[in-house]
Amino acid sequence: MVDRIPMNWPIEIILDKDFLYRRVHNNLLIISCNFDDIPPYAFKDNNGISTEWNKYSTPEETRQRALDPKKNSVIKIKVEIIIGNSKI
Repeated sequence: MVDRIPMNWPIEIILDKDFLYRRVHNNLLIISCNFDDIPPYAFKDNNGISTEWNKYSTPEETRQRALDPKKNSVIKIKVEIIIGNSKI
């Protein structure tokens, strides 16, 4: 388990209508994939699965935070889908 780092930010509610963005390396996206479906391997756990909230970021800002932005894409996930999906 990842050690918790104390954060001094206020607690905020992320609403069902909000979106989360996640960077995915282009090597994980195959050309023949249906881009309406997110490939499960896009959620490979690298010491936690980081996402960015659309309240504080845009897809392009999320992509630009990658080590090599040109080699990354961004997936957009509606929060209500995550909350309503027991497989996630």
